[in-house]
Amino acid sequence: MRSSLWKSQVNTKNIGQVLHNIINKSCLERGMLIVKVIMYLPDSESALNELSDKVTKVHLDAVVNYISRLTCPKEQRTALIDAVIDELHEKHDNGR
Repeated sequence: MRSSLWKSQVNTKNIGQVLHNIINKSCLERGMLIVKVIMYLPDSESALNELSDKVTKVHLDAVVNYISRLTCPKEQRTALIDAVIDELHEKHDNGR
């Protein structure tokens, strides 16, 4: 039944909308939130570098926040940060 309904609703002009409706219905049935996002991509090399720097800062803040909330002693948190830095240096030196 579902297959015949699908075939009767779809043509080359509306397939995007039909798929959109099916995905939305499926998500809503599962209690999932649907969020529409508009992305504006950088249009120059300098804008791309600026975006990269901002993303790096957000990642760094997230890591620092996570580590600062750990319940282990300060020495262990410091050792963890040092290990992360060493790993990043090793990856950078190896070109990964």
